[in-house]
Amino acid sequence: MKDIILLLSYKYKGNQYEIYKNLKKGIQLDKKQIKEIKDGLNKKDINFISIIDESFPKEFYEMKECLFGFFYKGNYKLMQNNSKFYIINEIWDEYTSKIIKNSLNQLVQNSVLITNNYKKTENQFIKLFRTLGGKIIHIAKEGLDTFDFSEINLENELVISQYPLNTHPKIDFFKYSNYVSATLSKTLISFSMKNNSKANHLINSFLNIGKDIYCFPGNGIDNENNKLIESGANMILGVSKVINI
Repeated sequence: MKDIILLLSYKYKGNQYEIYKNLKKGIQLDKKQIKEIKDGLNKKDINFISIIDESFPKEFYEMKECLFGFFYKGNYKLMQNNSKFYIINEIWDEYTSKIIKNSLNQLVQNSVLITNNYKKTENQFIKLFRTLGGKIIHIAKEGLDTFDFSEINLENELVISQYPLNTHPKIDFFKYSNYVSATLSKTLISFSMKNNSKANHLINSFLNIGKDIYCFPGNGIDNENNKLIESGANMILGVSKVINI
């Protein structure tokens, strides 16, 4: 069954609905093609895990839009950590920098960071997190053969993708990656967001599956965090209670 899911992942470029439809129909396994696929993955040190594997993330079994398998490279043990959080920050000023400085060590020592690597929202925080030896899971929107691993520490980080080799990013991939990251994450913590931020799409993915949002109060009218708090997000002044330490 795992080989069939792998084959369908390649044939339908990671489209989970098409994989589901064809699993129901049943397909004939092409052993030669499977060997070629596995050889290509092995050359790039990329692994594949499916829904029937014991180490498949328990969070993915709860997805309404099922994820049948994904490719990965790096430290897979990070998936077993129960304290996985999505963390964003868009406004880098004295106020937010102080909050982040006071929170960073606690987060690094007690959590795994989930990220889509959105440049304006996450990249700078990722660099800080990595510098202190933080554990990170990256959600890729492309095949892992074209993902940039130049700054990735494979001992402390993991990159996953539902898309096979030679698959390039598409707009709808980003929407699904928000869903995947929200499913994996225990909750989302926002240090700051700009008004009308595109990160609201990510926030909605969390809300749609019943996940909590935690926000530090903004220091000005241009901080979207204040609007989120007014709309029902949890206001926090520190991260210790959120990460249960």
